[in-house]
Amino acid sequence: MSNILFSIFLGITIIATIHIQIVSSSEDLSEISEPEFSDYIKKNKLVIAKFYTNWCPHCVDSKDSYEAAAKLIGKGNAAAKVVKIDCDVARQIADKEKVIQLPMMFLYKDGKKVGQFDGDMKDADAIAKWAKESSA
Repeated sequence: MSNILFSIFLGITIIATIHIQIVSSSEDLSEISEPEFSDYIKKNKLVIAKFYTNWCPHCVDSKDSYEAAAKLIGKGNAAAKVVKIDCDVARQIADKEKVIQLPMMFLYKDGKKVGQFDGDMKDADAIAKWAKESSA
C-alpha cells in the first residue's frame, strides 16, 4: 500500500514540476525570422512580447521582473505565451514591430498588436495585471 501511495505522490510531484517549468519563464524567440514571428502571433491566441538588448541597462534591470511576470501570467492564463526578443539578433522583427525604445513590451491577441505596456518594467505584478486587463 505504501508503495502505491509513494508512486502516486511521485507522479503528482513530477506533473507539478513539469507544469511549473512550463509557466516559470519566458520563451526566447530571438532566433526566429520575421515571417516565423508573424506566424507565431497568429497561431497563439495571446502573446506578450518583450523587446530588449543585452547592452541596455533598463533591459538588464527588468529581466528578473519579466521572468516573475511570466510566472504570474502563465498561472493566470495557461494559453498565454510570454516571449522575449533580442533586438540585436532579431532586428527585422524589431523594425517591423516599430520598437523605438528599450525595453518595449507588446501584447498580441489573435495575431494583432492590441497593447503596449507603459508602466514600470521592474514591477512584475503591474506587468501581469496589464496583460490580464489587456487580454480581456
